[in-house]
Amino acid sequence: MNVAAKWRSRLAFDEIARARIPWLKPAAIFLPFVLLLIAWAAGLDAIVRDAFGFRFEREAALLLLLAVPLALWVTFSLERERSARLKFSSVTALSVARRSLAQRLAFMPKVLRGLGLAGLVFTLSRPQTSGIERKSDEGIDIALALDISGSMQAPDLVDLTRTGGLTRKDRLDVAKEVIAAFIKDRRTDRIGLVAFNSEAYPLCPLTLDHSVLQRILSDLKMSDILGRYKAGSMRDGTAIGAAITSAVNRLRPSDAKSRVIVLLTDGEHNFGEAPEGGADRAKMYGIRIYSILVGKGDALGADVAAARSPLLKLVSEKTGGEFYEAQDKSALEKTFHDILNKLEKTRREDIASYRWSERYVWFLFPALALLLLEQLMRLTRWRTFP
Repeated sequence: MNVAAKWRSRLAFDEIARARIPWLKPAAIFLPFVLLLIAWAAGLDAIVRDAFGFRFEREAALLLLLAVPLALWVTFSLERERSARLKFSSVTALSVARRSLAQRLAFMPKVLRGLGLAGLVFTLSRPQTSGIERKSDEGIDIALALDISGSMQAPDLVDLTRTGGLTRKDRLDVAKEVIAAFIKDRRTDRIGLVAFNSEAYPLCPLTLDHSVLQRILSDLKMSDILGRYKAGSMRDGTAIGAAITSAVNRLRPSDAKSRVIVLLTDGEHNFGEAPEGGADRAKMYGIRIYSILVGKGDALGADVAAARSPLLKLVSEKTGGEFYEAQDKSALEKTFHDILNKLEKTRREDIASYRWSERYVWFLFPALALLLLEQLMRLTRWRTFP
């Protein structure tokens, strides 16, 4: 078959394809975009997010990708309808003519337009990358067990005022202030919080996110607690055994070398399971209990105050911990730091921050550049008439 016959055969095939399979070219244009959306919906987004830390925050906007092949198809259809046609008696001259570089690149404006529109769709979908900062450090795992019984409202702890004078504050407020300052200083320690009266309330698991812990601590207010006592939704009492058990449950999964319960109370155990049982469980898991007795005992009487110490000493000694007394704020502060500076620290890695950063510029500026280049091509060598 000579060159002219080949050329005529090719023209005839194109005409037959357009007449009998009109959907062939639209299907070829739509198919890649449809497959991409199907793969994304089937889980490709999770794979990309986990492997590369990349996601589209507004995934529904990706449906606009279907408008890109639609726009290209409309463009092809309009250009075919508007294109000029001339009849020749012979195509022999065309068959021996070589196509120039400009002719070979005649499809490029359409490709650039498609890529540019796709880039704008990706921009609208809010592409983001994750900023994960992993922090490796040494620390201790600490469960704070804080007494919130009614006796913690006794105003018998001395504190310094800003002017250098002395003032009396209630036990819970002083304990919260000391614990808050302690948490702020222990940046590499995982700390959890258990509050207790007649029951134990696990308020926060072990965490390095100390800002959350500080918010939970600040929400503990004696006025709210007393209001619940009056309403009957909470019962007053001092369940030291339940508090120890709850704190042990917080620390039990930990692999830290030093796991510590800091038990801060002002009263004698009078509710629920015996503290000795909780101490035995703590000892079984290698958890030390450091008991701190706060207040002077004036609110409960000398006999009750004297009875508080032996039980707390026993609980601490059983687990290899220590017993402390604190009758003012400075003594309480010193006690906290004395306890934890003696303990062996564990090296660990944890996520310090996890946030997503906007990356729309990755797609916006290339998309605008592609659309600008497409217009330049259409206005210069690749301009078509009509």
